[in-house]
Amino acid sequence: MQPLTVSNPLLFQNLFQSTKPGPRTLVLSDQDLLALVFSNFLPDDPLVLPRAEIVNGRKQLRNIALTCKAFKNPALDRLWIYLDSLLPLIKVLPNLKVLHGQYYFSGRLSQDSKFRLYARKLRTLAIGSETESPQPTQMISPSLYHLITQELGEDILFPNLQHVIVHPSQDDTNNINFTAQLPWAFASSVKAAAFCGRGISRPLFAEFCFPLAQKLLSNLRHLSLKAAETAPPTGVLEAVMGMNNLESLDLQLPGPNVSLGHILARTMGSGNPCQPRDVTKPAPSRFGRAFPSLSGLAPICERH
Repeated sequence: MQPLTVSNPLLFQNLFQSTKPGPRTLVLSDQDLLALVFSNFLPDDPLVLPRAEIVNGRKQLRNIALTCKAFKNPALDRLWIYLDSLLPLIKVLPNLKVLHGQYYFSGRLSQDSKFRLYARKLRTLAIGSETESPQPTQMISPSLYHLITQELGEDILFPNLQHVIVHPSQDDTNNINFTAQLPWAFASSVKAAAFCGRGISRPLFAEFCFPLAQKLLSNLRHLSLKAAETAPPTGVLEAVMGMNNLESLDLQLPGPNVSLGHILARTMGSGNPCQPRDVTKPAPSRFGRAFPSLSGLAPICERH
């Protein structure tokens, strides 16, 4: 074989340089860099932002994903890390039907469907609302959750879900749309859960929602109970004492509560450095030592 010879070295040099990727190509091909840039539109914890900024950030990410092929995947990865309603995800289902203003599903759900793809990206999910106004998820037929669960089989819908925020329904008689979402929201991968609003004082929360969370959230490490007007029933706070794997507990409840006093006193007895005021240590509890893994406690009780 004859050795390669070049009669014009300058021409060869220009040809070699022309094949080297330029700065623009290098940036567009660096998916990690693009992911970091796009995180400025929607941070890992979107809840630190006002809702208007979250909505605006999601719109910008959607537009960015349509700009060029290189932006599509990192922009969609960031766009789908947070949902405050399941409706956007439901809308990408194949074979979706709209009848009388409600969404129904029929057919099969392939492994490469957009629904499965985007569901795997979800990190933070909020369900329910602080207000009594109609929710977007009321447009979803409750049968849809059951049919999708059947299609999934043993697959986990949200394998990367880390944080769930639940505003329990305040209506104990008209809650089928809310309760149908709970098995999806309470994924075993969830590490942090917050239950907020007036709904935590209702029997639906105490007798169904919270017990279901205890059963399904097997890897829960961080729990928050937040209510400005009414505290949860005594049974809920007693159940909290049995959650021995918690590493942090955030209680923001109105007024002094005897059961809350039990929790704090038992926690103080285990050596936690937090020393709340106005808490009377009760008689020894039947629960034994509470929260052996607890490293953070944030009790806030407001008197009205």
